[in-house]
Amino acid sequence: MGNLDPVILDALNRQITHERQSSAVYAAIGNRFAALNLPGMACFAQQHACKKSKQADKLSGYVLDRYGFPVVDALQGIMPPEADMLSAARVLFGAALQREQATTEALKTLYDLAEDADDPQTCQFLLCMLKKQTKTEAELSEIAARSVFAEGCAAAVLLLDQELGGHHAVSHH
Repeated sequence: MGNLDPVILDALNRQITHERQSSAVYAAIGNRFAALNLPGMACFAQQHACKKSKQADKLSGYVLDRYGFPVVDALQGIMPPEADMLSAARVLFGAALQREQATTEALKTLYDLAEDADDPQTCQFLLCMLKKQTKTEAELSEIAARSVFAEGCAAAVLLLDQELGGHHAVSHH
């Protein structure tokens, strides 16, 4: 497959750290939702934390396949914005959407670097990531928009929580 250009290797390693940081952001958001007794939103955020971790692993595997060494940088501490139960969806999903938009831009920049370095393997690899990222950003955009409408209405917040958790009723057996 061939060695990676040093500039591309550095950019891929930065993207690995970005994805790991995104995983930490989603985990922190999930914890905030859990603390507010919004288990569906917490579950959704935790699932996205796992997806971002898998993306970092996929990038690391690609770097290894190309005879590079994936660097594991330290992450920044995360303190998600504080919000009450009625505003948490808008505040936290808004923050998640901003993170996804930053991820899309980072992947596009990385793709441009790979193209400039005449590295078709990395371009192809990144196209697959960009396709998934486009779906993720669209999903978060919809949820963020719906959370703006739900803000301040307990019934709407609870309905969104149920939808995101995939459960339709709380049962006490």
